[in-house]
This record gives sequence, C-alpha cells and structure tokens, in this order.
Amino acid sequence: MTDTATRVTYGYDNSRRRALPDAVAFPADAEEVAALVAACHAAQIPVVARGMGTATTGAAVPVDGGLARTTKASIGYDLTRLIVGSEGTLALVTEATLKLTPLPAATATLQATYDGVDAAARAVAAVMAGPITPSKLEFMDAAALALVRDHAGAKLPVGAGAMLLIECDGDAERAVADLDAVAARARVTGCIALERATTEEETRQLWQCRRALSPAQRKLKPHKINEDVAVPVSQLPALVNGVAALAAAHQLVVVSFGHAGNGNLHVNVLGDAEDSAELARMHACVSDLFDVVLRLGGTLSGEHGIGYDKRAFITREVDPVAIELMRAIKRQFDPAGILNPNKLFPANAD
Repeated sequence: MTDTATRVTYGYDNSRRRALPDAVAFPADAEEVAALVAACHAAQIPVVARGMGTATTGAAVPVDGGLARTTKASIGYDLTRLIVGSEGTLALVTEATLKLTPLPAATATLQATYDGVDAAARAVAAVMAGPITPSKLEFMDAAALALVRDHAGAKLPVGAGAMLLIECDGDAERAVADLDAVAARARVTGCIALERATTEEETRQLWQCRRALSPAQRKLKPHKINEDVAVPVSQLPALVNGVAALAAAHQLVVVSFGHAGNGNLHVNVLGDAEDSAELARMHACVSDLFDVVLRLGGTLSGEHGIGYDKRAFITREVDPVAIELMRAIKRQFDPAGILNPNKLFPANAD
C-alpha cells in the first residue's frame, strides 16, 4: 500500500523517531515474502521488517524509505504471546504478572458528528495520518446513533449520520493542545458539529452514548451476531460503506461501532433467530462481511478471537500450511487434545 495514512502508521516506533516508507506490504505467506525480498534486492530497495512498533531504539523505523513489512521479531520464542493468544487451547494460566500504568493527569474529550459514515471514516483516516494519536477514537454509525437517540435519550445534532468520540490525555495543557490538533484534522467535509466537554459531567454524558449501545440493541431485535473485524485504518471508509451495502442487500439492521483508531469495527447483525429465513440472511451477511474485510487486507477478528463460531471461516484468512503448523504446536502442548477442544481450528482439521 502506498497511501499516506498507511505509510504514516508504519513509519514510527516507540522511539518517537519518524520516517515514511515508500510502501507497506502485508505478505500472506513465505512465497510472497520471498518475492518481495527478491524484487527489492533487484531494485536495491530497503526492506524493514516490523511488528507492533514497540521498539524504543528506532529499529523499526524506515529511515531510508523503502518497503516496510509487518512481522514480529524478538530474542527467542515469545511464549507469553503464544499462550495469551491461544484461546485456552494450549494451556491453563494460573498466575499472571501485570504491569500497571498510571492514569493520565488529565483528559480532553470531543464529540464529532458527521452527515454520514463516509465522512466520519474519512475523518478517522485524516486523524490517524496526523502527528497526534488520540488515546481513544470511537466510531458509531447511523444505526447506532438512532439506537442511543431513541432508547437512551441521547441528544444529537439534527442530520447526524455518524459520530466519533475522541479523547486525548496527558497533563492538562498537553491534553487540550493535542485535542486542538486532532479536532482540526477531524473537521473534514461532511462534519456537522464538534462539541467539547468542559466538565467531568459533560465528559460522562458524551461517553454515555457509547456505553448505552449494547443494551439498546436488545430493544430493537432479540438476537445479534457480534463480529469484531479489523482493517488497516486507511481502509475504514471502504469497510463502513461495505457494511452499509451488506445491510441493504440482506435486508437487515446492522449496527456498527468500535475502535476506529486501530481499524477495529464491531459489526452487529441484528435479527430474530426464531425466524429461519431471517437467521439465514444474518449468517449470509456475516459470511459476506468476512469476504469484504479480507479483500481490504483486514482480519476476521481484532479482539475476540476465533473460538467456535468463526472456526469455519479461518481458512479464508490462514493458509493450510499455517493451520498445520498451529495444529502441530497444539499437539506439543496438548497431546491428548483435551484443552478447549473444537475451537479455533476448522472442523475437518481437529
């Protein structure tokens, strides 16, 4: 990918050093990695491998431009991450040592409303392409706003079709200054209003919209399928528009909200599971949603994992060689296959 938002996202690490790569690649397998490296070698283009960008030495920063490749590197195997991400299929955790992070001295909160999801998604991309990363950046679509307006009494501007809740933190002066910079980028075409919280009570009221969403959905339809897909931030506009198209195509109510700052969207497909025809449309909508997400370079789950419900879809994202490697790892940890069986892997791969 060569768009600015993606290049900025992969152009820094925790050292605060910044440099733009010429492009960012998300190789799916070893063959793609080999092809990328061979092409870069022939053209004498630098290749920088990186993971989450947590390095403090600038090691993941593409200081000479070139191609940034997302991966994870460390000294030895990272068994902690392996166990934590295994959904209970490899081991039982009986003790964990946690690092506590102090609460920020101050926060500054902003509610930004837009005439539609496309404008809000473009605002997210604009914000995340800037030098200031907010501590919170939450997205709500038109269906979500209708829910909190009708069932939670939220007061929203007339014509609001999408909303962002944005928060910056730090010391009091820094939090306000950072929010000023973020607000300027959030004011894209289609922005209806920017409302700042000036008191703790106003902050609480702004966040009440987000907190009221989950219980409000049950008042609209008795059942929901809650997916937590994620895409590169630059692809968020395409995702939210894709979700709206799927809702119309399958004649369903779909409520979308989530952590827009990292491209993680909670897509809630609402319906009545007792109605067999509607239930079939709900499942078809989810299947189509996964296809859209993967076409956009995303992943089936940003937070919740695969579990049982998504295991039939995992092969759409993960190739058979990787599936077999994961099964081999499970056999080493759990030779009897008793730890959380029938989860994560597709049914024919257990």
